[in-house]
Amino acid sequence: MDMEEGEAEKSPLLVKEIEFDNNGKGSTDASSSSSSVTSAVIFSTFVVYCGAFALGNVVGYTSPAESGIVNELGLTLEEYSTFVSTSILGSIFGTIWSGKLADFVGRRRAIAVSALFCIMGWLAIAFAKGPLCLDVGRFSVGCGVGLVSYAAPVYISEITPKNLRGTFMSLSVLLLSCGKALFFFIGSLLNWRTLALIGIVPFLLQLLGLLVIPESPRWLTKIGKAEESKKALKHIRGEKTDISQELAEIMDYTRYSDRISENGVLSLFHRKYTNCLIIGLGLMVFPQFGGLSALGSYTSSILESIGFSSTIGSIAVGITEDLHCGEELTPFLALSGVLVSFGFINLGLEGIPWIISLEIFPINIKGAAGSFLTVASLISGWINSYTFNFIFEWSSAGTFFIFAGVTGAVVLFSWRMVPETKGRSLEELQASSITHDHSPQ
Repeated sequence: MDMEEGEAEKSPLLVKEIEFDNNGKGSTDASSSSSSVTSAVIFSTFVVYCGAFALGNVVGYTSPAESGIVNELGLTLEEYSTFVSTSILGSIFGTIWSGKLADFVGRRRAIAVSALFCIMGWLAIAFAKGPLCLDVGRFSVGCGVGLVSYAAPVYISEITPKNLRGTFMSLSVLLLSCGKALFFFIGSLLNWRTLALIGIVPFLLQLLGLLVIPESPRWLTKIGKAEESKKALKHIRGEKTDISQELAEIMDYTRYSDRISENGVLSLFHRKYTNCLIIGLGLMVFPQFGGLSALGSYTSSILESIGFSSTIGSIAVGITEDLHCGEELTPFLALSGVLVSFGFINLGLEGIPWIISLEIFPINIKGAAGSFLTVASLISGWINSYTFNFIFEWSSAGTFFIFAGVTGAVVLFSWRMVPETKGRSLEELQASSITHDHSPQ
């Protein structure tokens, strides 16, 4: 701990940021390059977040496509459950290598590799003749999603102005929800093979955009390409913007992070990080067992079980017709419950835990923490997605009582364990999380 504090004292970057927070404002020179949003930042964000929209397509695909795939290919319950959950296995595999790939080939190339995996996966699904090809395609899509899980958010955080970084980072959750909603809607109207081909479109747009957006200046500095880093930063911030202060901060940050680097995932299990690890695992794992993955993957099955058609048009007609009868309220209460659950999942559980989980870890282990927590979340999601059909077949009511109980545990856990991050600098938040572990015995 003393060594880390000593290193922190040697970092001009950290001292500057703490002084900025304490004073409540900074000098114009220091913040000028970080306060403006240029067209380059907006376009780069759009290109990268094509992947977030496409991830929503991946999540939203299996629910409307279920009846078509099962009827045409004659899949059993177990085979379709395997197909749904295979993407999570692919995501686990991809996530393990995501950090290494992004650090080795760069953020842009890592995102491009991810897009290629997803395109190949969607093609395999679209032209599948049996469960094996479906599973291979779904695994490939999941692998692509896992590979980009580190590169995309890191790229956005490295190019966006620091005073607007949170806003840009939160856009991924919005676009993911939009992608999911689009597939829920058009999936009820289109053949499942056509829907899979549509899933390729965002990745094709992303590949074209990656040809023109700049590489991350911070990654270029990290690999020793200082001149290219300067050009990339100038392009991102604008030709007339003074980038000297930000460029100096990037170089200071790079030298500092090189000095305090630790030994990967094993560093997470040091006693001083216990509190951070408990909070991170709680936020990432509990929501999955509260039905986060299953609700998105099996919405059609849930609606059909309460008497609604799986197509949106039929649902609307059914609601209209049944409202005239007024004899059976249970289906509408169930539908309301599903819609409310989706609303609050999109509002909080789907995105905020990811942000908090990474904010509480110090910079020297943030990459390892991100990979570890993502794998933990994906494994939990896979268990939930694979077992949902079997539990639901056992007892539909019991399934949602279990989800409600686990979600209640999330509320208690957040209230008792999770620190408030609003209005606190990353350095203050991380220091308090570590200090908590060293409270007097």
